Amino acid sequence: MTGSSTRRPDVDEIREWLVRTLAGSLGTDEDEIAVDRPFRDFGLSSMEALRLSDELAAWLEVEISPTVAWYHPTIDELARHLAQGERPHTAED
Repeated sequence: MTGSSTRRPDVDEIREWLVRTLAGSLGTDEDEIAVDRPFRDFGLSSMEALRLSDELAAWLEVEISPTVAWYHPTIDELARHLAQGERPHTAED
């Protein structure tokens, strides 16, 4: 997002960003990233997952919990969650 834009990206834009960023981080083609595979299947370390979360928060210009990928473990689930707006998780989630 750019500084003057206040429109929240939709689920497709977030999904595309996640695919592009994850592919770049892993050094693979975007078509190798399945949006329904758990993040752990891509071999991300906890530090890489935190970095991804930080980059995503900066792009969306929102605070994102460092545990968001644990609660939403696929690109598709995470994109849908973030398109609706990040909210804190509780023990009931």
